Amino acid sequence: MPVKARTLGAALALLLAGFAAGALAGQAWRGRGVASALVVRSLQAFEAAGLSHAALGVDGDNPTGAAHLYRSLGFEPHRRSVTYEIAVA
Repeated sequence: MPVKARTLGAALALLLAGFAAGALAGQAWRGRGVASALVVRSLQAFEAAGLSHAALGVDGDNPTGAAHLYRSLGFEPHRRSVTYEIAVA
């Protein structure tokens, strides 16, 4: 598989894992290791695809503990950003 396809596939895997973990955070699945398992499996897909790094974004004010989860899996803060928002209606 070409590098670009592997990169896209692995990125999609991590994106889906992050989305699924976020979707499950407020439900009965929280605290059962589902989010951790999804992210770990995605990291395995990255490695199998020949990639050397993984990155994800998290809201620093997320009350579900997502930042703690990612740190517990070995992710480290790399960069911080600010998103500006304005109501238009």
